[in-house]
Amino acid sequence: MIRTLLVAAALVLVAAPAADAQARRSILDEVDHCPGESNMELLQCAAGIGAREDARLNRAYKAALARLTPPRQQALRVTQRRWIKDRDAQCQAEFDGGGAQAGIYGTACVARVTHDRALELEQIARNGR
Repeated sequence: MIRTLLVAAALVLVAAPAADAQARRSILDEVDHCPGESNMELLQCAAGIGAREDARLNRAYKAALARLTPPRQQALRVTQRRWIKDRDAQCQAEFDGGGAQAGIYGTACVARVTHDRALELEQIARNGR
């Protein structure tokens, strides 16, 4: 178990170079520029961006798994499960922030954090580690 966690930690460190700042900024800009006047329209736009980034994350995750050895695949699975919990906890604060736009902010947080993780997984898929 400890060995698996060490391998998982190593995978995170290898895959953790700072996400491309321009790409991250573009996600935030995209959410900031969602068309619409009502909160519902803004929420639907942010949710659409989130769905797109989630699909990208899933493709990158599958591609990364395909490039790794079985022990590293298992470590990535463990790391990914932990990442999902961390993302949800991180963005829950945005949902809990109250106010009429809490759902928009929380949804945008999930899209942004998912985008960043997809970039990391794409790097793993490219480098095979």
